[in-house]
Amino acid sequence: MLKLLLLSQYLACNESNTEDTSDELKLDLPAEKEEEVVEEEEEEEFFVDADFTIDATDSTVWIYFDLASGTIVEPETPEDSTEWDLKFQRYDIGVNGGVSGTAGVMVAIEEGVYDSFDNITVLPELSWNTDVEDADDDGKPEYALQNWFDYDISTHVLTPKDIVYFIKTSEQTYRFRIVDYYGPNGASGYMSFDIAQMNTE
Repeated sequence: MLKLLLLSQYLACNESNTEDTSDELKLDLPAEKEEEVVEEEEEEEFFVDADFTIDATDSTVWIYFDLASGTIVEPETPEDSTEWDLKFQRYDIGVNGGVSGTAGVMVAIEEGVYDSFDNITVLPELSWNTDVEDADDDGKPEYALQNWFDYDISTHVLTPKDIVYFIKTSEQTYRFRIVDYYGPNGASGYMSFDIAQMNTE
């Protein structure tokens, strides 16, 4: 009888020790270790050296942009709204003029001056165009800014051409260039661009 009593006390002590040890291990886990794990899982932020980056990754949604305020806008009826100047959807860029809108936005192109963007102070004498009806049966209008990129068939990468655009609204004229088309982890549809007002006086 005494042996059975001692055995039961021994087992009871062992169970108690196991539970205490388990609790101590949990309490001994340093809080900073948990924070380090969280930090490692955080995605790195994405930065492009450009004035603006537009998330135009959705191929079914247009993103509308107002040049004067430098902001994205959400017009209720874009087809007859003057709230926006440019619209972005994937690699397509439309202007609020011609077949795309009623604000009369116009575009001119100058080649070979991409790297001189910041030094362009005088508006050159160029011909002005806007978005016009589909001419090649691809189901899209002929956008005034449609030829902004070179396409590498081997890598499927889009690279901005050596072009500076001039965009004329009813209030102001701007110079404009595409900087990049890629975002985090190389995802396409992130349109980064520089834009600056021109002194037309």
